[in-house]
Amino acid sequence: MTSPQDPADPQPTNATPAAETEVNTPTPTPTERPRPAFGEYAPEGWTWEPPSEAKTVTPGQDPANAGAAAAPAEVPGPQYGAIVPGAAPQANGAAKPAASPSLTGVPHNLGVGQQRSGSPQHFEAPAAGVPAMQAPVPAPGGPAAAPAKSRVGDRVVTILLLAAGAFGALNLASSFMMLPQQLATIAELIELPDWVAPASITTIGTVGTLVTLGLYAITLILSVQRMRRRKLAFFIPLIGGVVAFIAMFIILTVAMSQIPEFSTEMTPERMQLLLDSLQGRGM
Repeated sequence: MTSPQDPADPQPTNATPAAETEVNTPTPTPTERPRPAFGEYAPEGWTWEPPSEAKTVTPGQDPANAGAAAAPAEVPGPQYGAIVPGAAPQANGAAKPAASPSLTGVPHNLGVGQQRSGSPQHFEAPAAGVPAMQAPVPAPGGPAAAPAKSRVGDRVVTILLLAAGAFGALNLASSFMMLPQQLATIAELIELPDWVAPASITTIGTVGTLVTLGLYAITLILSVQRMRRRKLAFFIPLIGGVVAFIAMFIILTVAMSQIPEFSTEMTPERMQLLLDSLQGRGM
């Protein structure tokens, strides 16, 4: 028979020291952000940091080095001129850099971590059923496709008027150059044989010649410019002819004012005699 166990004796327990450590170790609770009281501001220089995740400590590992072991080791970049392992050699002997690893937190559309080849990128041609994009073609009746107006009739009329103006300008210029001789002929027809043309008549004739040729040159230049711009130009020779006629009338009036004998001796009988003489010569 076994004697009853003394209640004062210690009873054996099956718990191990390791189990007691696990039971007695309190579970770490995340620290909460301290909340300031109503009306209280945070002290100057204070910043709040989010609570870090609980670190798992394996038995026999230093808790201080637990975070360092979990962090990935940084790979040093290649130095300038060094050959990167895994890079394909190029034609000139230089090594082609390997593809850069993808970075955490960088969007994929920035091109980080994408392998780029040295050859240009080729684009596929559109399918046979899909029409290729073309530039818009302007409508046939649009303003951009409207051809310039052909003014063939205006050109023909303008050229004819310029030709007639050239003939008249040359005749008028020669008449101004021979103005003293023509006035002497008129004096002879009205029976003034002793009349002599003054020196001012020669000067007036030279001025008339220059004015006539200058007006025709201006008319010709303006007409050609308007024809090259495809604008109406037939009225330019007409205006030039009117201006030349007015200039001729003014010059002849000034020339006759230098001959007072013609004004005093020009009677109706001598005027009729002058007209008969001109008709007899076919003028």
